[in-house]
Amino acid sequence: MKLFKILVLSALILSACGSTSIDEPSEEEAGSDRLSSEYPVIYVSVFTHAEQQNSYTPDFSEDEAAFWEQRQLVIDFAQMLYEKGVAYDYQSDWNFLEAALKFDHGTEETSGKNFLQYLSEDLGVSIDPHNHTGQSEYNYADVAYLISELGVEPSGVVGGYLVLPLEKSVLETLWEPVEGAVYDYTWTPEILWGGGTEGHVNDESLEVSGVWRPQDTEHWTTHDPDAPLAVVGNYVSGWSDLDTLLDAQGDGTLEQGKMYTISIDAHQKLLSEEFIAEFADQIDHYQDYANEGRLVWSSITDTYETWVAQYDETPSQYFYLGKDTWDTASTEDSSAFESGSGFPKKSDTDSCGDGVCSVFEKKQNLCSEDC
Repeated sequence: MKLFKILVLSALILSACGSTSIDEPSEEEAGSDRLSSEYPVIYVSVFTHAEQQNSYTPDFSEDEAAFWEQRQLVIDFAQMLYEKGVAYDYQSDWNFLEAALKFDHGTEETSGKNFLQYLSEDLGVSIDPHNHTGQSEYNYADVAYLISELGVEPSGVVGGYLVLPLEKSVLETLWEPVEGAVYDYTWTPEILWGGGTEGHVNDESLEVSGVWRPQDTEHWTTHDPDAPLAVVGNYVSGWSDLDTLLDAQGDGTLEQGKMYTISIDAHQKLLSEEFIAEFADQIDHYQDYANEGRLVWSSITDTYETWVAQYDETPSQYFYLGKDTWDTASTEDSSAFESGSGFPKKSDTDSCGDGVCSVFEKKQNLCSEDC
């Protein structure tokens, strides 16, 4: 009886003091465990792009039915990720946001909130400005303004930006606060994500896993600790590419004590109930890796903050093409991009049904029958 009372008293004391220190390690302890674990950790983010109007994306402000259909799919996808404990970055250009301002005044499912508020406030989604500089009258600051008008604080993540050709790179323009071209609004970039080529014609040269601070436009992969912004590399945005990283992790190719990254693409035009169910199955497939600490589901912002706090901003790079450095020799001539010399052109590759998954089709998530 005395032993029973002692056990009960001990339980009450533990309950009063809290049990998180026993069952749930602190973030500092978790970070220390990751750095000292057998494998260098891979940080996996999931992102969605909602594009400006183009040949496969309607003007949502003029197509209300299409807006509501995609709104529901975005919510369903975000809810699935939330239930599975997977972080999510929603990156939208102006098109879908303007439609939301016009049509979305909240529904019962979203507790009377517009979809963006619901994603941010209820599901913890990071809302990142996405923009195709020079392809519309809107810039990143204008997109950030639309996000703020929907009642959400835009993150500081640059949701995709142009690196090549060099003379069209926007890297150094993002070192300063961006002034809106349409709206009187200023947005300050804090984290670079990804990085692409014009028309996505040669993205393989930019597909890097890791985090570093690019020195300047011409030295994108040269780490400069004094550079204003860091890049969180997106590597290649598919499940098979995550397998490639896990294989490199398992065979010791990835360096211990360094951070590695990948972003899985869930483009808004791909969303369907079938896609969401298959995506959920994929998450379950990798759960053992997550349980072992070999991968962490992380938003882009959380990945960057972890790099600063736990990795002491140690630069890391693992190139998709297997190179040690970024070779600009084949990309310095802008005419290659303009003429298509040496790179596939949209007109040559956008041929759905030909049985060939071209670079352009793959990068733009087009032609499911081929890709």
